[in-house]
Amino acid sequence: MKIEVSQRYGTATHVARLLSPLGYYPERKVIFSKESAYFPDPKISLSIFPYIKTGDDEPYSELQWLHPQEIKLYSALMLAVDPDDGSISFYPYSHTQKSLVIDSIDFKSEELPEYLRALFKEDFTTSEILNTRFYQDLISHRNNNALYEFRDKGIDYALAGSIYKSINISDKLLMRGLSTFIKAGMLKSHHSFYEEGINSLFISMEASLKLVLRTLKEQGIENPKSKDAMKFIHDSFHDNERAENYFEEYYELRIISVHPDSRLGIFAYPPIQVDDYYFLYYGLLEVYRFLINGYIHPKHVTKNLTKRMI
Repeated sequence: MKIEVSQRYGTATHVARLLSPLGYYPERKVIFSKESAYFPDPKISLSIFPYIKTGDDEPYSELQWLHPQEIKLYSALMLAVDPDDGSISFYPYSHTQKSLVIDSIDFKSEELPEYLRALFKEDFTTSEILNTRFYQDLISHRNNNALYEFRDKGIDYALAGSIYKSINISDKLLMRGLSTFIKAGMLKSHHSFYEEGINSLFISMEASLKLVLRTLKEQGIENPKSKDAMKFIHDSFHDNERAENYFEEYYELRIISVHPDSRLGIFAYPPIQVDDYYFLYYGLLEVYRFLINGYIHPKHVTKNLTKRMI
């Protein structure tokens, strides 16, 4: 395995990303399809994924820094957590990545993560890291040398692998929905930005609606509406109690949040509750993994059978 740091960004074959301790991560090492990997470590956790050049038809954005393969890696794991057991959140550190040229790669080798960690350790004394206060801020709220928090309960790693294989990075609508889902988890790490986290979920919600409507069109329904999308989701999840429209309870809240002056009134701040974040997050988690690879938690089938027995 030969690894070199790419001197020119466009020549890279892979990108390694330092992960911030502000996230809440899987405890286990994860390798997806021999192309992407997540390596947990108490002091330096990181990810590595293939570098894919953006197509010529893609608009340039100075604000876009998440790579398509990176979105695929993080979202596959985030969507594989049982909502009854909480959640995980990936917090990729935007300013610190390594562009690499690798002729062949062995993710199972212990040399790979150690080599990558050594590269990032070099940055811990540079002005870039110091200016962004990676170490100072984060070590201040940890009482020991383990900067990161990990969990294992509720993560279905086999499901994560299935979701990963099913994510099509060329599906722009899906990529937008998943990237805002990831960023909502990042924003939630800062209590001051819960409102922005919910707004990010609103974008992810809109993307999921469009994905459902696209599915309905493919099934032969002409000009499907929000109520058709809601019926499709409720029927798929064996739920007999159906709302009129897709995520109906959040649409007015989205209008209030995005438009300070609307038909619903004028608001100095939106009447958003912390629970709104979690209810919407877990609802979207289940919708996305169903749309991506058809997974429905067995509890939904059991719930429907119980209703029929009653």
